[in-house]
Amino acid sequence: MDMGVNIDAHGAHPLGEKLAFNLTVDVNTFGANPNVNQHSENPAATTPVTRQNKWQGAVIIPLNKPTVVFSSDLPDTKGAMQVMVTAKQLE
Repeated sequence: MDMGVNIDAHGAHPLGEKLAFNLTVDVNTFGANPNVNQHSENPAATTPVTRQNKWQGAVIIPLNKPTVVFSSDLPDTKGAMQVMVTAKQLE
């Protein structure tokens, strides 16, 4: 399993003043095991767990405007993750 962030955008095509494409976001992280006492001397207590957050979908976004296309709560904190995309036309 790859750890980190993988973003794949494909099938992009203009749609008037917007851009349509297929997007896959795959985020893999290590985290503390919430089911064990972290102060234990048991080696299993220090074994991290892996977390995977994967999203795939068809996206249509306006040109030149930052747009949040994915948002998710993080399972191990009170934080959140967002993917923001800005489409710019190349000249």
